[in-house]
Amino acid sequence: MNRETIIAKTLVKLSSRIQDSIDINPKKIKIFERKKLNDIFRKEGLDGNGRFKKIDEGIQKISSILNENGFELDEIMSSDRFKGDDGRQILHFARKTNDPYAPIKIQNSLITFSWHLMHSKNITDTVKENTYEILAYVS
Repeated sequence: MNRETIIAKTLVKLSSRIQDSIDINPKKIKIFERKKLNDIFRKEGLDGNGRFKKIDEGIQKISSILNENGFELDEIMSSDRFKGDDGRQILHFARKTNDPYAPIKIQNSLITFSWHLMHSKNITDTVKENTYEILAYVS
């Protein structure tokens, strides 16, 4: 690859990043916001490596992370949606505004949330404590 091609590709990448950072459409999540949320989800164990005693602990963690970063869940969470040892749900979220009653629904992204009950046994082969593996990410 010659120097001009490398420079051209770099300029294209930079211009798309600049455009993404100045895009003022509040209905769309920006690439850097999505990456930041996914990084926090990963650090908080929502990448399938954390263990939770209840499914709703994962939902509470997601809600907390969203709130700390200017977003909120855009739907009522009913426990009926999160039954069973395994499952998957799509969660909608919104950008917070100055008016707490008027969040702006994000249109270009969703949160995928899945869970699996992990059966743990101790040395005597009795159930020690069941925990949930939870995987969540912003699309």
